[in-house]
Amino acid sequence: DTMCTTPTPLPYVQLSHILVLIFAVFYPLTIDVSAGFIDTILMPFLIYATIQGFETLAKMLETATGHDCTDLNLFELIHNLEIQVKFVFESTEVYHKSLDDSFLLPMKSFSHFSSHSVTPKHCEDSLCGLPRHFGAYFHWLPVPTPILESLLQAHGHADALKHISRCRSKTSLRNLLRVAMKRVHAGKLYSLLEANPDHEKSIQQSLEFIRQDPNLFSRYVVFAGVYDPSMSSTVVDSTGTSCPDTKEADGKGLAVHRAWKDHVRDMVIDHRAAQMFGCGEDSQRSLLPTFRDIEIDCEAACSNDRD
Repeated sequence: DTMCTTPTPLPYVQLSHILVLIFAVFYPLTIDVSAGFIDTILMPFLIYATIQGFETLAKMLETATGHDCTDLNLFELIHNLEIQVKFVFESTEVYHKSLDDSFLLPMKSFSHFSSHSVTPKHCEDSLCGLPRHFGAYFHWLPVPTPILESLLQAHGHADALKHISRCRSKTSLRNLLRVAMKRVHAGKLYSLLEANPDHEKSIQQSLEFIRQDPNLFSRYVVFAGVYDPSMSSTVVDSTGTSCPDTKEADGKGLAVHRAWKDHVRDMVIDHRAAQMFGCGEDSQRSLLPTFRDIEIDCEAACSNDRD
């Protein structure tokens, strides 16, 4: 952890690179070609490999925000933050009365405070009647399989990666992830598939290690006011195990989405967070042409040339 959180100074990386260049250019000029195989080929190769290894490690440790096995797992940090936010939200909103009673319990044991009655504080009229559970404001959506594949390759458990490497010639890592985890696609919930009994033992062991990997997670949080229920992916509840029927809930979900979006936009109208809801202007990313736009432009240009 210290090696990841404490980056290697950039001058050390530059010095390692200079040493490699100096050795590769000037050391061969000092070698006696008649000294033999060990002195002319083997020993220079070992020295060069050692210096090159130091340079490679210095580049990997120069920054902790990359996507190498020595870098910080930013996806896991964000996921842990999402879990903590869910617990804090549920504790303060669902169990707030129990928490208040627990906080006041030591004060009630003293005679000085017990004589004073504690008046409960009521929320504003505009907030009364709103749902107080986490699932009403946020949804858990499945992480795309390509991201899971990259996450497992960079920060997966050593045992899982070892068993996966044994069956690379039989199946791909993405197929293993699809079999090992429950996925949501095109508005339907696809349960995880059982391993084929005809599969070899190496594939079955890989599936078990993927499911047991503590560094791998399959869902992320999205704000309900920004998420559009008319999209193909279906939302799941706060437990991440159930899925609503989109055929019956498409109209209601879209209406709730618009209501939440308008409500939250009015609440943060004076804050820069209101930029999340947009104002009809195109961003730099949305202005970039897609492959379909380029294809249409090419077809139009070809038709103009023919005319």
